Amino acid sequence: MEEQLLATEMKNSVEKLLPELFEDSFIKGIIKGHLSTDVLVNYVQQDNLYLEEFIKLDSQLLKIIQPKDYQEVIKNLKGENIAHDVLLKAAVRTNQQVMSEKIQMKLTTHLYLIHLQESVEKSPSIGLAAMQACPYVYSYLADQVLQNISIDSNNPFKEWLQFYSSKKNDFTSKMFEVLNQLGRNVNDFEFNQAITAFEKSCEYELDFFRQAVEDL
Repeated sequence: MEEQLLATEMKNSVEKLLPELFEDSFIKGIIKGHLSTDVLVNYVQQDNLYLEEFIKLDSQLLKIIQPKDYQEVIKNLKGENIAHDVLLKAAVRTNQQVMSEKIQMKLTTHLYLIHLQESVEKSPSIGLAAMQACPYVYSYLADQVLQNISIDSNNPFKEWLQFYSSKKNDFTSKMFEVLNQLGRNVNDFEFNQAITAFEKSCEYELDFFRQAVEDL
């Protein structure tokens, strides 16, 4: 009987979500190269708030389950500023400008972080599964766009797509290996809980894109 791997189950979940991602207004704007300044600023502000807490939770997990890769992973996460800079260049803003005042955390951002916190508190496998959706959804989406859609060379967001696509073979792959190792040592209930946590995070990723456009 073929071994059931956490990574395989999770990747299948994202593949099923792809049609909804392609129909999302924010992603359509990225593909076409047109998003309003308000949408771009809203996205970056909320993503800054999200990543600040995400890094804390990921640090907490990795120090326990993968201490040797801890610094490398955190360095990769902090590199998200590069992706933000691409969007802000199109908005003719800087990160300092958009974060100069206290930004209110919006509902989807808040609920997503609560989900991650609760997942981390349940177990390392469930916590890491919930957190793996963020990097993998971006890398898978970017790969699918770049492989299947002709992006205009003048599209200001092409570099954003390339940034996430280029991350696929290091950070996301390494974390899937860790998840597979964890998955071999948990019972069926926890295995399924990890998949559920991942799938819920994927739904929040889609809601996060929607929030950028709909909750200005």
